[in-house]
Amino acid sequence: LGGTIFSLSGWIHIPLVNAMARRWGQINALKVCLSAGIAGGIARWFLYQPTSPYLQLVEPFISYPAATGFWVLISSLKADICDWDELDSGLRREATFAAVSGWLQKLASALTFALTALYLVSIGFEQRLGGGQSAATLTLLRVGFSALPIVVFGAGIVLIGRYPLTAEVMGKVRHDLELRRGVR
Repeated sequence: LGGTIFSLSGWIHIPLVNAMARRWGQINALKVCLSAGIAGGIARWFLYQPTSPYLQLVEPFISYPAATGFWVLISSLKADICDWDELDSGLRREATFAAVSGWLQKLASALTFALTALYLVSIGFEQRLGGGQSAATLTLLRVGFSALPIVVFGAGIVLIGRYPLTAEVMGKVRHDLELRRGVR
């Protein structure tokens, strides 16, 4: 049920993320999406309760704009980077950017799994106990499950705030590329 709600939430958020990007610009829309990830991290603390398991089905509707925004908007931002790079280098190198992006995504996944395993070991999680973990371990699981998204999405907001390819910059880049190509 959780996976279905998660997928449904993603489909619902795609048009919302696109509308935000058109209305407020890609960078501001991405900041809103990352803020939703922070809200989701906070909500997890309250919504993931053993006594009320169905509450957790609300969380994807709060936090999933972060994932949707990432996958929808980052691809668009990569296209801007390719245009900017073409203006600078005179070359179209989408394949290089796609390869580096794919490699970084795989690295991020591998690091996520490795760091999750290290975290579980460091808090005393024992698989054989299943749901019978100690109270301290369960609390630390909840802390990690809630705090990590807050930290990661917060860092994302800070980093995207430094992204230099604003709508105004990209308008000039596209204009200069069209002039170079003789489109105008």
